Formats: sequence, C-alpha cells, structure tokens
Amino acid sequence: MPPNQILAGLAIFMTLVIMYPVGKAINDTAFQPYMAEEIRFDEMLDRAQKPIRKFMFKHTREKDLSIFYSITKEDRPKNKEEVNTLMLVAAYTIRNSKPALPSVFSSISRSSFSTWSLLRSCSPWA
Repeated sequence: MPPNQILAGLAIFMTLVIMYPVGKAINDTAFQPYMAEEIRFDEMLDRAQKPIRKFMFKHTREKDLSIFYSITKEDRPKNKEEVNTLMLVAAYTIRNSKPALPSVFSSISRSSFSTWSLLRSCSPWA
C-alpha cells in the first residue's frame, strides 16, 4: 500500500481536477464581477453558491436529503430552489462519506484490538 503522503497528494489532485469546473464558474460569474466592483458582496455570495449547489445536487440522493429534513422536522421543499443549503451540504457529506466509513471503522477496530492486546501483554496483572 502506498504511503499516506502519496494518497493525500492524489486526493488533493483529484479534488482539484473534479472541482475545477465549479471553481471556474464561481470565478467567472461571482468573484471577478465582485473584484471589478460590478456587484455587491451579497450578490457575489448568491452567484457563487449556484454552481456549488448544482454540483452537490448532482452527487446527492433525495433519500439523504430526506434524512436531514426528518431529523430537523422542517417542512420538505417542493423544488431544488427551496432546499436549505445547510441541509444540502449535510446530505452531500453523508453521501460521499458512506463508501469510506466501513474501511475507517475496520481499521479503527483492528488498531484498537492491537493496542488492547499490546497493553494487556505488558500489564503486570495479565
């Protein structure tokens, strides 16, 4: 297995490649007009979140959104424009964390077991 530094570097590189179109859209439609003083800060934020929301909706399931609306007991939105951005971020995060969770818990349990075995063997009461 490759060292963690290589895996982290690959993860950063892949993130940059995947998110490039979103970053470019934010730069072109929100940041550059703001820097040129063509729009106000609040308008920049509104424009900047549109490409981010579009990306997150593309990679989020309605089922994951539904979970957070159930937890918070908020009224369910009728369309995408009504979806709270905080709920969308939470659903997106859960959706993209699910594939990694089994391996994380597996490595934690192996690590904990190894640590417990080592401590137990070193204990004067063992």
